[in-house]
Formats: sequence, C-alpha cells, structure tokens
Amino acid sequence: MYDAAWDISQKTDFNINHIETVLREFVGVVMRRLSKDGEVTIYGFGKFYISQYPSARNRGLDGQWRQAPAAKTLRFRAARKIKDQLNGKNNGTR
Repeated sequence: MYDAAWDISQKTDFNINHIETVLREFVGVVMRRLSKDGEVTIYGFGKFYISQYPSARNRGLDGQWRQAPAAKTLRFRAARKIKDQLNGKNNGTR
C-alpha cells in the first residue's frame, strides 16, 4: 500500500501518513461491505464481489478420490471505461 500512498502524496502534496490512514480505512470499508453485502461497486472503476465454488470430488496425486470443500473467492469486474482504456479504446464516448 506504501507505493500507492507515495504516488498519491507526490501528486497531491498531502502527507503520506494521512494518505496511508485513508487507504487502510478504505480497505477496511471494502472488507466490511463484502462481508455484509457480498459486493462493492466503485463507480468508474469496477466491482469487487464474492464468488462461491461448490464442493467437488477430485483425484489426488496418489490416485485416491477426495472431496474438495466449497470455497469463496474475491473477484473483480472492471468498469467499461477501465477496460476500454486498457485496450487502447480512448474514444471518450463513455
């Protein structure tokens, strides 16, 4: 997180310690909202959401069948504006 805080402090002239505090609180808010609602949308940037995988049977290296437990993972879906910018489509229409 220090790299992002440093970049922001250089561009804004805000104290790096204050920026780190804000970023830590931001991450905390995102984690609380994910735990409560299962998703967080940051308009113009994208959406973080929890995806669930069901339990499944798989074969281990020793050839024995095992039951893999269900699991949750964090996913991110970028906003169209971000996707277009990453793909060089800066037409400014969105």
